[in-house]
Amino acid sequence: MRFTRTTAAVAATGLTAFTLVACGDNKPEQPSLTDASSTSASAESTDTTGATTTTEAPAELATVAAAQSALQTAAGAVPGGQPFDLEVEVTDGQVQFEAKVASDGDEHKLVIDAAGEKVISQTKSDKPDDDVAKLAGTTVTAAQALDTASGKQPEAQFKELEIDTNDADVVVWEVELVDAAGAETEYTIDAHTGEVLTP
Repeated sequence: MRFTRTTAAVAATGLTAFTLVACGDNKPEQPSLTDASSTSASAESTDTTGATTTTEAPAELATVAAAQSALQTAAGAVPGGQPFDLEVEVTDGQVQFEAKVASDGDEHKLVIDAAGEKVISQTKSDKPDDDVAKLAGTTVTAAQALDTASGKQPEAQFKELEIDTNDADVVVWEVELVDAAGAETEYTIDAHTGEVLTP
């Protein structure tokens, strides 16, 4: 009887060991932590690479000197041309000026290079902008209005300029400049007297 119990005990011990080994062999691997770490590292690497290779688009700003050149170029591109709108745009990563010029009641749209010296494209609008009529009787040109505004902020960059009518029904030039800190200031200049009305 004692031998039988011993044999049974040994058999039980062997079975237990086999069970443990079997469980150990069948224990699923735990790749989740490693895989997650690898995935995370890969994602971080991708993000880092993306951040390194991505370049910011140029700001829609230009020097006042380039803007003045663009106004002169626009005026000279159309007989009797009077620029009444000028904006800085970025197309395909390239800074350009978009100008609107009035001539004999017609409106011409021009795209000018970043230096303000070369006309890239030019089209005549089928229907002139309402702003064309606002030029009638004005004595202050767009270039003069820009000079006046930039005189208030010599270090600022140019963003846009247009002719408009204020709340008092006065025809004005609106000139927007941006300083080194990114703050924008819009100057409103009387198109008849040249007086700075705001700010």
